[in-house]
Amino acid sequence: RIDINGTLQILGGEVNIFGGTMSSYWGYAANATVTMSGGTLNYKNQGIYVYYSPIRTLTMNITGGTITTVNGFTCNRMDFIPAGGIIEFRGSSDAYINFTATGSSFNKLTINKSYARQQENGLNSQTDPTRSNTVFLSSNVTARGIVLVDNGELNLNGHTLNCGGSLTVRNSSVLALDEDSTVAMAGGTSLVVYSGAQIDVVAAADHPATFTHFGEGYYTFTIRSGGMLSANYVIFEYMDAAGLNMQSGSTTGGLHNCTFRNGAVTGTLFTVNTAQEFTVTGAVFPTSTGLKNVAKTSNQGKVSFYQATGIFAGPVYENDPYGRVFWTGTANDLQLTAVNWSRPDDYVCAPVTAVVTVRNNGANDISTPFRVDLYKNLATAPPAGTLGDLFLEISSLDAGSTKTVTFSNVSTDIPGDWTSWFRVDANNYIAETNESNNLWATPINSAWLPLPAISDLMITRTGLLALDLAWTYPISVNQFVAYRSADPYFTPGPANLWATVTSPIIHTVSNGDKWFYVVKAVRNLP
Repeated sequence: RIDINGTLQILGGEVNIFGGTMSSYWGYAANATVTMSGGTLNYKNQGIYVYYSPIRTLTMNITGGTITTVNGFTCNRMDFIPAGGIIEFRGSSDAYINFTATGSSFNKLTINKSYARQQENGLNSQTDPTRSNTVFLSSNVTARGIVLVDNGELNLNGHTLNCGGSLTVRNSSVLALDEDSTVAMAGGTSLVVYSGAQIDVVAAADHPATFTHFGEGYYTFTIRSGGMLSANYVIFEYMDAAGLNMQSGSTTGGLHNCTFRNGAVTGTLFTVNTAQEFTVTGAVFPTSTGLKNVAKTSNQGKVSFYQATGIFAGPVYENDPYGRVFWTGTANDLQLTAVNWSRPDDYVCAPVTAVVTVRNNGANDISTPFRVDLYKNLATAPPAGTLGDLFLEISSLDAGSTKTVTFSNVSTDIPGDWTSWFRVDANNYIAETNESNNLWATPINSAWLPLPAISDLMITRTGLLALDLAWTYPISVNQFVAYRSADPYFTPGPANLWATVTSPIIHTVSNGDKWFYVVKAVRNLP
């Protein structure tokens, strides 16, 4: 065993620990003290476990120096808070960091794994099965000072890395994020990717990765010359006045489905001065405190935004003095401007006609068919992406123009109250600069009444054996059904069905028997 079960004091120099069958447990079998103000403590073959025991004490006074390991670092204590020093990961094998109790943190963290894998496939690079130099987070991790990814890979593995100091990625190293991974920077700090290094993010629509801040303030986010950024489903927020800043000489392996928001006041959300020509797909620019969405102030390269959305998207909000930023599939804004709901009466089976007017408020013509949905009866507004009970298509709509669709014969044979809604582009097929105004915000409230009963049935003798049954009815129906029985209290049904007519009168010849009559109206669904 290579545990620390006594007193270890390092003021300088180098202490190398070889061998061991498992991680070095601190304070596991006996009370222990670790004092370190300088020098290095190197675990050459195993990891470190800062251990909590209810029957042992572990006293730590780490103010300087470097502690290295080639394997994992685990801490199940709440009081591992070194005032100084660095925890560094070395070697060529995978490792992990796991804080199983809250409260503990690193002072500074360095990833210095050898043989960093080179990513050639942009967003596909995280599927590389050959990597063997990665430090994975197995929990959320906080470093109160700087984090340096110097060689190898730091993979957040769906967890959060809180950086109280700057985060630097350099040499042939990789910072990798996947679904639900978060980098949170303290205000006033910097995230910088240098030449040969890269940030690689592959997340998902319902589980995006995030670059954000913790506490207050903004941080700088810079991809320098030779650095690379690849991102899919990523939220970039709370960056300084330059926003996500891709400097001259930097490159991207792909930027797709990323959201840029919460920028610094009068700042920019995305500065892109690379010489590369590339397309950003599905970018989202929601309402933001930033003054500009995109800035490209160098006369090189070209950036095309395809199907960008959000009310902050489009050329109106760019800083592009050399005309090198292009927007395609954007500046569309579909909106329902009128709904006319009409029906002949309030009774069941009445045919409703709904005429819906749609306008393209944007600057681009829409040549792709899109749908208008009717939700016949929902208590609350349908969430975005919910499809209606009925829909009609509009094949195209020029900028500034309107078109109407007409829903006919919408009805029900069940008495009750309806709350009806309408939405344009319910399946989000058209990229719009404003996705929040597709719903007709005023619901249509309508009552469906049961058919009125016939209360004025009159029987008139018109001859020796001839009778007329007549009545009035306030609305139009398809037919009337008459029932008769010798029992004055009979229940109308198939057994006593007598006649079916389309007008409120029945001519008949009596056979001399006495009958009691009930007549009901019938209205079919349109």
